[in-house]
Amino acid sequence: MATQSLEQLNTSVGIEAVANGTDLIELYYDRGWSDGLPVVPPTQEKLDAIVEVLGGDPQFVECKVAPRWGALTREVLAINMVMAGCRPEYAPIVRAAMLALTDRAFNLNGVQATTHVASPLIIVNGPLASKAGMNGGANAFGSGNRANATIGRAVRLIMLNVGGGWPPSARFALRSTLLATPLSGAIGGDGAFSTSFTPPTGVLPGDYLISANVGSLLAESQTCTLR
Repeated sequence: MATQSLEQLNTSVGIEAVANGTDLIELYYDRGWSDGLPVVPPTQEKLDAIVEVLGGDPQFVECKVAPRWGALTREVLAINMVMAGCRPEYAPIVRAAMLALTDRAFNLNGVQATTHVASPLIIVNGPLASKAGMNGGANAFGSGNRANATIGRAVRLIMLNVGGGWPPSARFALRSTLLATPLSGAIGGDGAFSTSFTPPTGVLPGDYLISANVGSLLAESQTCTLR
């Protein structure tokens, strides 16, 4: 997807000052910025660390997220990552996941606004998973691993806060599941490139693969490749 600056999109990021002593976690609940769980209040230091990993330029737009088609700048991506509890080294994975999800072939608009319980599954293949500390072995999609849990949560916060996929105004699922928070995990316990996960044509053994899948049977998938 083509990227643009905020000036080109005629979009601006507002900054609001709050009184000392404000309970930011409760404030974020009141503003509707949480997925239902407490979030980590972003600090400028944490945002700067993530934006630096992404290449700087906090107003650079990585993609636009359906169904609201909100602009995902590097700064906004960083904000949602911090709120989810991510470390800066997870940033390339979260960005690649969002680029895969917002590729037209994935049809994120359909996933966000469906009456079904569909939700993304993010699979990371290659040494980037090991570098981030992701679990690709026993209990890979279960609890106990910060990278697995917070990468998926960051994706969901972006889908909510940037894409606007809030029920019932945009998401129409009659029933939902705890899996509505996207799962993220690695292929291979040591984080090495796994040939058991069939890569797309042209992908080399040294590449990092981020695969975004959706649906209980993984009927659709879209892969974003980092090199």
